[in-house]
Amino acid sequence: MVMNFVTANVAEELPVRAGKYKATVMDAELKNHKKDPQRNDAGEMVQGAGISIRWSIIEGEFDGRAIFDNITYRHANATAQGIGHRALKALCEAVDIEVMSDPRQLVGKTVIIETTVRRSAEWGDKAEVKAYHGASGYAPPSGGFGSSEAFDDDDVNF
Repeated sequence: MVMNFVTANVAEELPVRAGKYKATVMDAELKNHKKDPQRNDAGEMVQGAGISIRWSIIEGEFDGRAIFDNITYRHANATAQGIGHRALKALCEAVDIEVMSDPRQLVGKTVIIETTVRRSAEWGDKAEVKAYHGASGYAPPSGGFGSSEAFDDDDVNF
């Protein structure tokens, strides 16, 4: 077998811009954090865990693109765990799940994810999910850029 791969023939893929996108959960799994168990405020050892979610954007400019999301479920730090639980509550409310016994209950569910872009010189720009909204009554953005909010150049500082 002969291979002829030319890097110049591969187009750069732009990161998903900050905005709101209709997306479906393709995979969801509860995973232990890689860190060793940590001691919480009560002195107990706690193994951190989170829900790892793979989203697929299902319309618009970034249709078919994957976004990876992690929600903290268990953490030795009560503040970190509280942030994760509020995010999980928002996601469950967006998909009408009142009691979750297995993250796979999310698979196939469609919501509006609101993203932001995390900048990293080491790893490159990456879209991160910052909020979840129910998909009913959602109209895709008309102005591009992934958001239905109007652009106002008075908001830009030069």
